[in-house]
Amino acid sequence: MRTFQTIPQSQFVVDVRKRLRSIWYQANQLGDVDQVDKAAKYHNWVALPLRSVIVDGPPFSVPRYLHLDLGKQTQRNVAHFRLRSHALRVETRSWEHHDGTCDKCGLQAIQHEKHAFSLCPCMQMCSSRLQFADFKLFHDLPLAHKSTVNQTGAFYFSQACSEDVFNFFQKQTNDSHLISELMDVFLMAGVHQQPDQSNYLAEGQT
Repeated sequence: MRTFQTIPQSQFVVDVRKRLRSIWYQANQLGDVDQVDKAAKYHNWVALPLRSVIVDGPPFSVPRYLHLDLGKQTQRNVAHFRLRSHALRVETRSWEHHDGTCDKCGLQAIQHEKHAFSLCPCMQMCSSRLQFADFKLFHDLPLAHKSTVNQTGAFYFSQACSEDVFNFFQKQTNDSHLISELMDVFLMAGVHQQPDQSNYLAEGQT
């Protein structure tokens, strides 16, 4: 531009898209070690893979749950969970006086998203996992790390790596209702529950 030369539109579009995606490249470099950085956690745990930077087509994929008729409450819970706009203790420690450890179990572990959906041995979450076990949501997690807590078969996992979390969210199948249940278990206080209503998106209405 400074030399007043014509810039091909396709080259300009690709360059702008690369610049807009730079935040995700930085998040990728942070990896999974930073428990605070929201962009790093989103990118490494729940985000869909980035598409190739080209002129045509959208640069990002839209999560499948946004196209499903889940009801407002479920869709809201899933969105809050994925974007870390929630009150799990890893988040509330930023403004409350605690160290972020889980108050639902005795593991003395940070109560973040991975802990909540797979590691926490509290009875409510163990029962919720069992409720959705038939949907094979936990099929990819190592069975050697699966522990049952009673005769009903309610369970939790003693270990789960970031890859396990990432694979769980890439399925985008029946995980939405489990995540919504998780949000209700951990965040019952302070959120006014509204009845499920159709979001009309699945019906093609506006």
